[in-house]
Amino acid sequence: WKRIFNTLLDQIEHQQCVLLLGPELAQMDGQPIQQQLREQLLADYATEISYYYARDGLFLFTDELAKGDVQGGVRLFYKNPDLGAKLDETVFKKIAQIPFHLVLSISPDNFLSEVCYKYGVKHRSAFFHHRGDAVQLIDPPSKEIPLVYQLFGRFSQDDSLVLDYEDLFRLLQAGL
Repeated sequence: WKRIFNTLLDQIEHQQCVLLLGPELAQMDGQPIQQQLREQLLADYATEISYYYARDGLFLFTDELAKGDVQGGVRLFYKNPDLGAKLDETVFKKIAQIPFHLVLSISPDNFLSEVCYKYGVKHRSAFFHHRGDAVQLIDPPSKEIPLVYQLFGRFSQDDSLVLDYEDLFRLLQAGL
């Protein structure tokens, strides 16, 4: 383990290591927030969602209007003030202390960035837009000012959320 750990530390030091955060990382009341979001969307938008692909975490919507309604539901879920108050930020605080130059998040929340701001950790935050100007120019990340990049969009921007296979295809088309 010592050899593996030292190799990892060396790769982080030389900016040869990227941290990928999955959607199940954020926890509230001992349950992944992503799971709570999924359950709420499936309950609240049962007529707008034709199918949920559990393996991929993507939806099939009845039409574009229904998709827009669900995007609004995602935004409302994350804007709930109880969410931030109940969030277990322990893991995010530990991650913010590790000097990764690039952190890729697959979740639409911005919990890591909020924790970084809260504890004075310098960083930049950006997210993928799959509509309009999909590929935006971003300064390269560095040890001094790392980048937290939300690959599947940010909840506050409907046009950035990756919720179905069409959105995922746009992400792949952008060459990310």
